Amino acid sequence: MTEVVLYHHVQGLTDGVRSFADELREAGHTVHTPDVFDGRTFDTIEDGMAFARETGFGALLERGVAAADGIGPEVVYAGFSFGVMPAQQLAQTRPGAKGALLMYSCLPVSEFGDAWPGDVPAQVHGKDADPFFLEDLEAAQALVDSTDHAELFLYPGEEHLFADSSLPAYDAGASALLMAAIGIYGLMAYSVVQRTQELGVRMALGAQASNIRNMVIRQGMVLAGVGLVIGITGAFWLTRFLTGFLFGVKKWDPMAFILTPIFLCAVALLAVWVPARRATRVDPMSALRFE
Repeated sequence: MTEVVLYHHVQGLTDGVRSFADELREAGHTVHTPDVFDGRTFDTIEDGMAFARETGFGALLERGVAAADGIGPEVVYAGFSFGVMPAQQLAQTRPGAKGALLMYSCLPVSEFGDAWPGDVPAQVHGKDADPFFLEDLEAAQALVDSTDHAELFLYPGEEHLFADSSLPAYDAGASALLMAAIGIYGLMAYSVVQRTQELGVRMALGAQASNIRNMVIRQGMVLAGVGLVIGITGAFWLTRFLTGFLFGVKKWDPMAFILTPIFLCAVALLAVWVPARRATRVDPMSALRFE
């Protein structure tokens, strides 16, 4: 589906980062995981930061950027915390970038240019009480406010590296939501891109760009809605079953049954809006030649 360059956090290319990459691969994505620490991993954030300071943040950033040289430009650049530096730089400055996934951190857009590229979608993920992410929250909000193609996802809690299953900070629930957001976005965006030729035919026959965009969004949200109904129904019956076996499992959890569907609907809407808007701006004759 999508080619992704995934940069590790300051504790290195841990088993948890590798596991996250494997989940993306299982979903059909091609994932590259550059190791800018040359095989070193660290038990704590403090130890990793000490190594980064000793080596030089600039030198490590250059390694990360150089690692993408042999990979085609039309990829999604993703980074965990420290890895946001090369991911964000490449997404902002490398022509052809398909998107950015900035997890646990976000730098001011001015670090790498005057503005965020108008045709590059971005997701920023972090916890609302994470002291590290709170330092970057203003920059994340500014990025999202500067473009229609970016979204900020905040999860409850204070853990920093919450999607790394090999670390004590791992939060299975938040990690599952993060993976769901990425998966839904990738699937919905891919489905729209695959229809580029069809949309080109419609536009060549005189269809208005606004009508095409609204049609794609409507159809995409119907598909997402069907998936949510099936998922909620399955989850409801599964929790009824589990209450008899596991202590603390409730039949009705507002967080799971109300907030989570709203969260995933927002992801699906952004996922169809961005590529639909981009597709309607393509010259019809170019779209007809799309493969």
